[in-house]
Amino acid sequence: MSDAAGVTIYDFAGFRLHLRQRRLFSADQRHVPLSPRAFEMLVILVTHAGEMLEKSELMRKVWPRTVVEENSLNQCITQLRRALGERPGEHRFIVTEPGRGYRFVAEVREVPAPQTMGTDRAVKTSIAVLPLVNLTRDPEKEYFGDGMAEELINMLTRVPGLKVPARTSSFAYKTRNIDVRQIARELEVDALLEGSVRSAGDRIRLTVQLVDGKSGYHLWSQNYDRDFRDLFTLQDELASAIVQAIRNKLNGTIDAVTQAPPAQDLDAYQLYLRGRALMERGTQENLRRAVELLREAVTRDPGFARAYGALALAHWVVFFFNYPVPDALADAEREAERALALDPRLAEAQGVLGSVYVARLEWLKGDACLRAAAELDENDAFTRTQHPIQVGVAVGHLRRAVEDIRAAHRLAPSNALVAMRLAAALQFDGSADNDAEAAKYLDLAVDLGLPRTLHPMTIMLGHAAVRAQRYTDAAEVLAQDLMVRTVDGETAVRAALAALATGTGVAEAIAAVRRAESQADARRLGWATLGFLCWVYTMLGAVDHAYDAASRLLDEMARSGPIWLAVGGIWMPEMRRFRQDPRFQGFVTRLGLMPYWEEYGPPDNCELRAGRLICH
Repeated sequence: MSDAAGVTIYDFAGFRLHLRQRRLFSADQRHVPLSPRAFEMLVILVTHAGEMLEKSELMRKVWPRTVVEENSLNQCITQLRRALGERPGEHRFIVTEPGRGYRFVAEVREVPAPQTMGTDRAVKTSIAVLPLVNLTRDPEKEYFGDGMAEELINMLTRVPGLKVPARTSSFAYKTRNIDVRQIARELEVDALLEGSVRSAGDRIRLTVQLVDGKSGYHLWSQNYDRDFRDLFTLQDELASAIVQAIRNKLNGTIDAVTQAPPAQDLDAYQLYLRGRALMERGTQENLRRAVELLREAVTRDPGFARAYGALALAHWVVFFFNYPVPDALADAEREAERALALDPRLAEAQGVLGSVYVARLEWLKGDACLRAAAELDENDAFTRTQHPIQVGVAVGHLRRAVEDIRAAHRLAPSNALVAMRLAAALQFDGSADNDAEAAKYLDLAVDLGLPRTLHPMTIMLGHAAVRAQRYTDAAEVLAQDLMVRTVDGETAVRAALAALATGTGVAEAIAAVRRAESQADARRLGWATLGFLCWVYTMLGAVDHAYDAASRLLDEMARSGPIWLAVGGIWMPEMRRFRQDPRFQGFVTRLGLMPYWEEYGPPDNCELRAGRLICH
C-alpha cells in the first residue's frame, strides 16, 4: 500500500473510507458512525492492508502521548468489526495474530478524488440568506420575516452545487449595520440575499435582492404581493426565482430541487414560527407561552416534525434553566423521539435527545446523538459546538473540543454564542496561551452582544481575572453572577477572593462559603457545584469541602433526578488537587464517565491503568 498522504478515498468490499471527510460509507452509501479512535484505527489498518501491525504500534499511533491498557485497543477493534458487519468467528476484514497484533485482509483499492473537489466553480457557488427586515410596525410580527428567511435557507441548502451558510451564521448579522461585502468575506460566500417583509391583514409584501459579495452591487431584485394563504407557494416560487437568478448571474450549472411544504397546515406553521420566536427570548413566561403555541401547532398538524423538535427544545431549555416545571426532561425526550419518528434527519431533535442523555450522565448515548446531530447539520456552527461543549469538555477531551469548536467558529465568525463557547473550551484547557486567546473570544462575544453580566460570562470573566491575580476585579464580576445571587453568595465570594489575594482569612472565607452552600437547596446549586463551588473550595485548600459539595449534589440527583451539571469544571488547572485526591476515582465512577473513557480514551493528561483513572 502507498502512503495515505495523497489519497482521500479507499474502497474495500463496497465500503468507502473518505480521509478528508473523516467518514466511512457502506455499499448502499449510508454513513457508518465510528468513534474518533476507531476511525484512526481503521485508517491505519486500511493504509497498511496485508501487513501485520503490532499491538504496541497501534496503541502508540491511535493514542499518542497517552498510556492506555490493551483493553482499549481490543474494544476499538471490536467496534470496527461490528461496524464492518463481521460476525463472531469471521475474518473478512480483520485477522487477529494471537499475542502479536492485527492484519487487515480485505482487498483495498485507492479511488481518485472527484475532479470537482477544490476547483470546480459549481461546487463553490455560495449564497448567504440574511434575515428579512420587518417593515410591519408591530414588533410582535418579527417572527414572520425570520421564518421566511429560515425557510429559504432550508430550501436552498438542498440545491446541488450551492453552499448556503446556516441560520446561526447568517442571522448573527441581524440588526448590525455591516457592509454586505464584509459579511460575504466573513462567511466566504459569492452572494447574499437580503430583503424586507411587510404584512397587513391577510396580505404579504416581500422585497428581495441578490447582492454580489465582492462588489456589493445588486444582481437581481423582485417584489411579491400575495395572500397569506399562498405562503407555501410563495416560498417555492421565491426559492426557484433565486436559483434562476444565481444560474443567470453566477453559475449556470445549478438546478433547483423540489421540496414538500414545511407543514400541512398553514395555521400550524404560523403557530410554530411564533413559538420559536418566543423561545429565543428565553424567559420563563415566554417559554411557557411557546410550549402552548407549539402544542397547538402539533395538534393541528400531527405530522409536523419540526414543531415536535421545537417543542422538545423548549422543554429542554426549561430543564436547563431549572425552572419549576415537573418532568421537563422527560417531556423533552418524548417530543424529540416523536420528531425523529416523523423525520429521522432532524438535527435539532437529535441534539435535544443527546442533551437529555448527557443530563442523565449516559455519556455514550449522548455522544452518539450529538455526533449524529452535527453530521446531519454539519453546516450549522451552533449544532457543531454541542458535542464538544457538552461531551468533549465534560469528559476531559479538551484539546479536541477546542479544535472542534474552533472549526465551528470559522463557519459563524459573528455568532456570539459560538465565540463564547470557544472561549469556554480554551479556558477549561487553561494554558497561558489559551487564556490569552480565551480573553480575545470573550471580548468578541461581548462585542457581538452578549452582556458581561450574563451567566456564564460572569463566571468566565471571573476565572480570567483570578488567573491574572486581579482578585478585586474577579470579586466584583462574580458577585453579579446569577448562580451566586441565587444562593445569596455575594458576601462569601468576596471573602474567598480576598483570602486568595492576601493569604489571610482563609478559614473565615471557607466558613462563609459553607454557610451560603448549606442554606441553599441542592438542586438550585446544580450549575454552581462543579462549575464554581468546588473550584472555590479547592483553591482555598478545602478539598474535603469540595468533595462534600460534590457528593451532596450527586446524592440529590440519585434521589430526585437529573440536574444540569457543569462537569467540565473538574478539568480546570485550579482543580488539580481535587483530581489527584484518592476520592476522585469514586467520584468519576459516580458520574458514569468510566465506560466512556474505556471506549474513547482517557482525558487529556490522564491514563487508564487496570480500570482506574490516573491523572497527572
